[in-house]
Amino acid sequence: MEKILDILQSKNYEKYKNIVVKGAEFIRANRHLSVEMLYPDGLNTTGFADEITEVLRSYISTEQVPNIEVVLKKSYVDKEILAHEVKGYIAQTFPALSATFRIEKSEKRGDEVFLEVSYDELMQPYTQTRNFVVAFEQYLQLRYCYTFHVTTTLRKIEEVEVEEVPVFEDAPASIPREIHVLDAQSLIGEIPQAPAMYIKDIFEPCEGVVICGEIKFFKQLETKAKTDENGKEKPSKPYFKWVVKDFTGEISCLYFPTQTTLPKMEKLSNGAEVVMQGNVEADTFHGGFTFRVKQIALCILPKNLQEEVVYKPCPKQYQYVYPECIETSQQIDVFGNGAKDFVTPYLKDASFVVFDFETTGLDFSYAKIIEIGAVKITNGKIVETFSSFVDPEELIPKEITELTSITQADVTNAPTFGMMLQDFYKFTRGCTLVAHNISFDYGFLNFYGKQAGYLFDNPLQDTLALAMKYVKGIKNYKLKTVATKLGVSLENAHRAVHDAMATAEVFIKIAEIIDQNT
Repeated sequence: MEKILDILQSKNYEKYKNIVVKGAEFIRANRHLSVEMLYPDGLNTTGFADEITEVLRSYISTEQVPNIEVVLKKSYVDKEILAHEVKGYIAQTFPALSATFRIEKSEKRGDEVFLEVSYDELMQPYTQTRNFVVAFEQYLQLRYCYTFHVTTTLRKIEEVEVEEVPVFEDAPASIPREIHVLDAQSLIGEIPQAPAMYIKDIFEPCEGVVICGEIKFFKQLETKAKTDENGKEKPSKPYFKWVVKDFTGEISCLYFPTQTTLPKMEKLSNGAEVVMQGNVEADTFHGGFTFRVKQIALCILPKNLQEEVVYKPCPKQYQYVYPECIETSQQIDVFGNGAKDFVTPYLKDASFVVFDFETTGLDFSYAKIIEIGAVKITNGKIVETFSSFVDPEELIPKEITELTSITQADVTNAPTFGMMLQDFYKFTRGCTLVAHNISFDYGFLNFYGKQAGYLFDNPLQDTLALAMKYVKGIKNYKLKTVATKLGVSLENAHRAVHDAMATAEVFIKIAEIIDQNT
């Protein structure tokens, strides 16, 4: 098998250099060969199994061994990637758990990994019926070379006192998005008079909120009996918990009835359509938010709703991050003839913003931005820079600090991404956006931009795609390789503003090549 790896590496060393053979098993009865190989997290193994099987077939005929199976497993457990993969698996396979599921502990002992996970106690019948633990362990063991042991804990809810929620006067204003329900009929309290807001638009604790949706996972529970300081027993109280879902999201709801309202709750069940008023509270047990219900009305939800996206206008002035003008004596004719006023036609009378993000991971659905660097090219010259650390509002993983040299201290007093974004939106208006492998950086920008209400609808240019078309004679198209080929210095790689500056210079050089070929 090691000879097989040598052949694969001779064809594409970079691709297979970290592949390791764990073992091979031949079952004589049905002449089935199973080969297990290990690979590191982050490696795209698409097509590997077919390529390995093809090489094996050059040594082993179909008559000798009709069945060959190549099994690829990850060689180690990366906590960040594991958490992300598990999140996706739970959302797809056990969607009812996704709102409350959490990995509490992860411990590796030799070839075994012990995971402790928790979820809401209401989900226990659901997980038992679907054999959650067995299915989860099998999923992990198919993807990794370790034996997984999963234990679960259930989180209980007790009635807690409601704390006053501060009102932030300087919170940015936004246009509320509304849902208007039909035929509302009071069940608990008065019928909410205000339109319901999108559940997706709930970003912080607040009072007097109206939401609507369909009830799921409806259940009646009881608080624990307690004894006060005088030894007097305080009896348990009934309460209700459910999830309400509209067409934009869902939220866990909690209601503590009175003796008068308790009988009315019999009219609620799974599938009921309701509009409710109450308070949004931080959920200290599960993370996210809980909706503390005050008023409930049965209603009919409007059908075939589509999300209305309300985008913000361009800010009139910069507020958190200010661009800086830049002058360089070397920004002369990109053709090298010394004519300072000449501009290559590809860049003439146009503006481009070349940008780069440093992030805590590769997927915008869970990773955060920790630095932005951008430069503006106008009429063929670099005229401004835009750069800032970004507070991700969470700890930066150690491996990211090692890669980028960005520490927690660097981002502590930096603007959040929401703050920085409005200034970057202003910086990019009227410009084409440029990046090296732009699908990565624009993926983050588009995702978080829409969440914050900014539509980055700029034209896009990718220096990676341009280099692959116009720059020949290099072994790969990484930014450093392309920059070296074109005579562009790339110092302090993996720092956003330096990468953006180098990408801008590469873009100008490629513009020269494009015009020479047209």
